[in-house]
Amino acid sequence: DALHLVPLDALPAPGAGAARGNGAPAVVGDRVRLHFETSFQRLIDPPAALATEPGLLALGGIDFDVLEETGEGAVAEASTETSGPLAALGQDRSGPGGRAFLPLPQTRHEVDGLLELWKKSSDGAATVLTDERATRAALHRLAPGVRNLHLATHGYFAEETLRTLGTPDDADWFVAPVGVARAVADLAPLALCGLALAGANLGPGDDGRVRGILTGEEIAGLDLRACELAVLSACETNVGIRQAGLGMQSLQTALHAAGARTVVTSLWMVDDLAARTLMVDFYRRIWRLGTPPAEALWEAKRALRARGHALKDWAGWVLTGAPD
Repeated sequence: DALHLVPLDALPAPGAGAARGNGAPAVVGDRVRLHFETSFQRLIDPPAALATEPGLLALGGIDFDVLEETGEGAVAEASTETSGPLAALGQDRSGPGGRAFLPLPQTRHEVDGLLELWKKSSDGAATVLTDERATRAALHRLAPGVRNLHLATHGYFAEETLRTLGTPDDADWFVAPVGVARAVADLAPLALCGLALAGANLGPGDDGRVRGILTGEEIAGLDLRACELAVLSACETNVGIRQAGLGMQSLQTALHAAGARTVVTSLWMVDDLAARTLMVDFYRRIWRLGTPPAEALWEAKRALRARGHALKDWAGWVLTGAPD
């Protein structure tokens, strides 16, 4: 269940040494394509029967300090009993003025670039939410029926919680011991990870819930059966806690549980500008050139590497689910 935690694309492929002219031996001898069907529901309701036309929903350039006035009541309605005070665990990215989540200016350019590509490649509907409009309520309302979902924001995994519950300091917190997993079982592993949306820095409301935090549990509760491709252009969206019988619980597994067929997530903290460059290239290859998602991600990684970007900028992006 942890195979997807290895950045396999960072390993030299057969003939890579010869191509570089240094005679370095290849690390990977064979490549095998794996296909995981992530939801039995998808076998019952094929995606074509769930969406009448291709659609895009993208969130980026989010204002973490403001919440759309008309959206607050809707957010309260969209809340679940499991998204309680634990959501505050995501506020561990301290910044100037005590703000937990700092602005991500490149994500606005990222979603603008995606919208431009989409208009040139498809006549399907497209919705881009930025600033205070990128709320939890809007995501709950608009995500069902969309085939392409792109979320460019801060992601978090509350690893410090595991340490306070007894995980050794030198332990691999993203593959936590089963004992720790049992210790947090009552907290629900998917409540330990989440995404920052509009108003994430406003803190808990009167009900104790952080209005701008979307936990992994809430993501798993979305209706994404029609979603062909879901991308979390955010940090640490592929890490989580292993729970006996359930495998690795993370934002990646939450999206698959919601019904998303193919998911792209990250293994570590990612650079804002590098993520924007890679994502726009990734979608260009899919929408304009017709390249399958797995191949498109691989080619976008290679292009970023060829431009001199460090391994940390491209190797941490992982695609799971259907490769094409």
